[in-house]
Amino acid sequence: MRTHTSPMQARTMERMEPPVRVIVPGKAYRFEAQDASHEWQFTQLEGLMVDKNVRMTDLKGVLQEMARQLFGPERKVRFRCDFFPFVEPGVDFSVDCAVCNGKGCRVCKQTGWLEMGGAVLSTLRCR
Repeated sequence: MRTHTSPMQARTMERMEPPVRVIVPGKAYRFEAQDASHEWQFTQLEGLMVDKNVRMTDLKGVLQEMARQLFGPERKVRFRCDFFPFVEPGVDFSVDCAVCNGKGCRVCKQTGWLEMGGAVLSTLRCR
């Protein structure tokens, strides 16, 4: 049982030449205590884009559209600077809580937001 879907990024980069655009969904498992916002099994969704002239605005646009497609057009999205190990520069990507509509509940830990995960934009020089 895998803890993340990240190996697919390496496999994709080994098999494909840039430009690369891929979305990798998959089930992931963690040994965690369960509560209203944590579960031992979840679906991880990972994206990879490798191309010239890719900017943070491209990443934000893709994530905003993904959130609206998955959770509905009324969902609000926010990005905040945050630290994630091995991800720099990193941003926290959150969606307003669909359970309480951003008012605060047990699921969102009274914040009104659900963290969807970290996002990173890496600049690489393509040959």
